[in-house]
Amino acid sequence: MKKRILSSLIILIVLVSAFLLREVHTLFFDLLIVGLMIMAGAEMAKALSNKMPNPILPVVVLFPVMAYAVFSVSAFSANIFGTDWRIDGLALVFLLVGVTFLGMMIVSFFKKSIEMGNILSTLFIIIYPQSLLACIFAINNTLDNWFSLVPLVMVFAVSVFSDTFAYLVGITIRGPKLAPQISPKKTISGSIGGLFGGIIASLLIMMLGYLKVADFTVLDLPLALNYINFIILGFFGSVFTQIGDLVASVIKRSVNIKDYGSIFPGHGGIMDRCDGLMFNGLFIYTYFLIMHIFSIGAV
Repeated sequence: MKKRILSSLIILIVLVSAFLLREVHTLFFDLLIVGLMIMAGAEMAKALSNKMPNPILPVVVLFPVMAYAVFSVSAFSANIFGTDWRIDGLALVFLLVGVTFLGMMIVSFFKKSIEMGNILSTLFIIIYPQSLLACIFAINNTLDNWFSLVPLVMVFAVSVFSDTFAYLVGITIRGPKLAPQISPKKTISGSIGGLFGGIIASLLIMMLGYLKVADFTVLDLPLALNYINFIILGFFGSVFTQIGDLVASVIKRSVNIKDYGSIFPGHGGIMDRCDGLMFNGLFIYTYFLIMHIFSIGAV
């Protein structure tokens, strides 16, 4: 328990530092995401190598850097040609996935040590977890223009509160297992606790907006609609966080490992901390993007 608490404090310090540096420039937070993409990819590569052909590690390491580079083209195009000519950065990242796959195939024609199994395991990693984590680039740089700091904080706060409440409620109440064949320790009571944790985190963020704390801004909607939106965001943010956790557990069981890493004693590795966050990030990005498309609640 002490190791888990100490690791949690370290994670909190890193996150708070990244948010503070973000006030200087969004680049600092982007660099944190690049680092997470590289480390999570390396952990997944090590895990998959237990059962699959070895992923191509240089590609796993370079893809996050290239992803940020092509994402930056979006901001560059807007600065040069105006916002009407902005190229969607996230679309470029997923285009990069296809280009990278094609590049690996071409190299394999000339380098016999690279086989289809190596390419497929590498492709899996650059999609999961790396491209999913790349959604946070868009949340940090694009959604920020429309909804201030709220979506970015929502990704981390809802995930953390969901995990924490699920853990605390689960070890207190226990009861029937949620998915015993996938993750034997998870309980239905813990899952319900996680849902409440996600909603509480979301409503706290809304409260900070009404109190005009820092750059928190509520949606430009009536109070009742704000409550509904933030409850939906917290509830489904927790749902996607828990789905991400279960997906990571399925892979761990498939490759016969307990944790993806040991960088955080009591928590595991980067993947063990980001497994739910990346699915929550995809949900948060999609939710706020739809709101922007229909001009709902933008500040």
